[in-house]
Amino acid sequence: MRPLDRVRGVVAGEQVDHLPAQPMLMMFAARHAGIAYVDYTRDGMKLAESQLKVVRDFGVDCVLMCSDPAREVIDIAGDDSVRWLEDQGPVILEERAALLDKSRLSEFKVPDPHRDGRMCDRVRSIEICWRELGGDTSIVGWVEGPLALSQELRGLNRIMTDIVDDPTFVRDLMDFASEVAIVYASAQIDAGADTIGMSDAAAKTLRRPCPAVATTRPAIDPLGSPHSPSSPAHVRKRCPSHPSNGDLAGRHLRTGLPYEPGGGESRSRPRSCHPGKCLDGHRHAERDARKRRGSRQKMPRDLRCISHRGCRMRGFPAESAGESPGHDPLCVRARARVVRSCNASTGT
Repeated sequence: MRPLDRVRGVVAGEQVDHLPAQPMLMMFAARHAGIAYVDYTRDGMKLAESQLKVVRDFGVDCVLMCSDPAREVIDIAGDDSVRWLEDQGPVILEERAALLDKSRLSEFKVPDPHRDGRMCDRVRSIEICWRELGGDTSIVGWVEGPLALSQELRGLNRIMTDIVDDPTFVRDLMDFASEVAIVYASAQIDAGADTIGMSDAAAKTLRRPCPAVATTRPAIDPLGSPHSPSSPAHVRKRCPSHPSNGDLAGRHLRTGLPYEPGGGESRSRPRSCHPGKCLDGHRHAERDARKRRGSRQKMPRDLRCISHRGCRMRGFPAESAGESPGHDPLCVRARARVVRSCNASTGT
């Protein structure tokens, strides 16, 4: 069975003679071919020769065109944000990111992968492997995913805070990055790649949004969810259930969920991401007090979870945020913070 048929058979769920071997061999391939890794990343011919030698010597089922994350970045914005290292190739420096000034995005153009540049260099590597392998072995092309390319241009910490602070910019940047990936992948497929790998490791830093935190938004949500113009503005704050997560990880964005003043709960809201806590991620004063008392009787409404207005336990009105016997201190503090934020945002 040909390596390419083996790969396609596994993808299609068909029976094959054995599972295909598709290791990510990059530095090993350069070392096995006796060349410096920086030359492996700079010269498409050396990259192709190294991958072909690995296939011939070890019988793996693919050649891999991935080498470094800076091909698209350099063709889009130049190499000012890149440092070249002998044993690693190009490294993108966040402190010199191409989009330190967000207004530069309007100047960027989608590069042509068929014109001279680092993107074209990978296309040429694919063409060499296609000629040498005759279509028998899988050729894996590579592109940067939308969030990966966005953070390479903007910087990881900046793009993560931009998701909360400037979602319109993030949407524009990721639209641009997606278009680059589509154009680049198409060029590699035309050159002979049968598989396209996509690196988007930055996406793993995003978790499911915590429903405990609301965010200021207009009548039309910047991420595309319509809301009633009469709905009060949300108040953006750090989640009180994540006090140790810091400014970056502690900012959770609620999207597409209506705000119901007075504590009404939307049926579409997700389940709590904090086991044992209320739908909004806060501890139940009612539940905790029951444990202390060893009683199942209901507590008065004014002793229930008072973390914020959206809590399904329906806490006090804003003017009653003082602590009373039996209150959960975390809930009281969180409620007081939200009350202060609400007053500040409304000028009261």
